[in-house]
Amino acid sequence: MRIVVGGSIAFDYLMRFPGRFRDHLIDNALDRVSLSFLVEDLRRERGGSGANIAFNLALLGERSLLMSTAGLDFPEYKIWLDQHGVDTSAVRIIPAVYTASFFCNTDTDNNQIGSFYTGAMAFTKGYHLADAVEQLPDLVINAPSDPKAMLELADECRTLGVTHMFDPSQQVIWLDAADLHYGISRADILIVNEYEWEMVASKTGLQRDQFLGEGRTLIVTH
Repeated sequence: MRIVVGGSIAFDYLMRFPGRFRDHLIDNALDRVSLSFLVEDLRRERGGSGANIAFNLALLGERSLLMSTAGLDFPEYKIWLDQHGVDTSAVRIIPAVYTASFFCNTDTDNNQIGSFYTGAMAFTKGYHLADAVEQLPDLVINAPSDPKAMLELADECRTLGVTHMFDPSQQVIWLDAADLHYGISRADILIVNEYEWEMVASKTGLQRDQFLGEGRTLIVTH
């Protein structure tokens, strides 16, 4: 089975602060916060929705093609993915920027302060399936990436007649009702967790029976 995975490639920089953020916040000065937390632990993990899905498919014995963009710091990650059974030949390198990165600081109460740098992920817009493959795949998994790129890929799958699995995940928050409906309307398979499904239903008015009644597949995870 030929599978293309569209989605992000990212690094996760995970830090732990040995205290509580709230102990350093002043109630009457929250409109001008300027703080720096000294952390004792830092880990860099390989991440990204597309890369994670492709890696897990490889664990199941399925070599998929990862269609995404990455930055100038990608070479080590590429080697690791190649060694673990992921086809990275369709990863487009953007030499002027870094790979998308998530920076997260967690305190002892498990409160988190995070920032996400889009980096090379912003260049997935305009990267078309036809540019990545010579032969159309049997399935495209459309995982979280730049929202406009996700809609482009959804549209391209519909036009080319390729089975399309739409996995909006965390982008459910950022896609407005019209865009969310657009992506879902072009999906043969929709995969969300329970909370994401409630958000989808709230934003679009879509009901489970309605989606399933159109002969499509809905996967809701716990």
